[in-house]
Amino acid sequence: MRKTRSALYVLAAIITAGVLSIMILFFSSDYSILGINDFKDAIKSYESPAITIPQTGKAYYDKWKCFNTKNIEILKGEVSFSPDTWRSVPLINAHSNKRSFYFEVPHEREWDSDSVTKYWKHLIGEERSICFFAAYLQTDTDGAFIYFINKIKTKTGYWDAD
Repeated sequence: MRKTRSALYVLAAIITAGVLSIMILFFSSDYSILGINDFKDAIKSYESPAITIPQTGKAYYDKWKCFNTKNIEILKGEVSFSPDTWRSVPLINAHSNKRSFYFEVPHEREWDSDSVTKYWKHLIGEERSICFFAAYLQTDTDGAFIYFINKIKTKTGYWDAD
């Protein structure tokens, strides 16, 4: 019985060490913003896709992506829902390694772009880094990657699209 219990403790230690190694790899570029609950959110996000493309059935999942705030630009864009209907939507443009990333809010609902961008600017404030929990949507014709934001996190605070 003792040998079995000892073996279980050793197995638990190995599993714990493995999880910690995965967490270190997962958060290696998180700028010390993300914590264990963020890691749990990332794992849980794989239970169901954040976005599924109806035409192809391709599924995309939320993932954390972090950037230096020097490479961030908060904008308001216009999205067309029909030839006569345009909506203002808040978005963030991030640059990293000569690549552009556009983080947009989901288009299904209307947003108060002014208040959202004001809050995002507050979150960035004097921060040096920012992380997005977002799902890839597409690559535009200019080669920029477009993501839908689910959450934003800095050391100052947190924003949730819900």
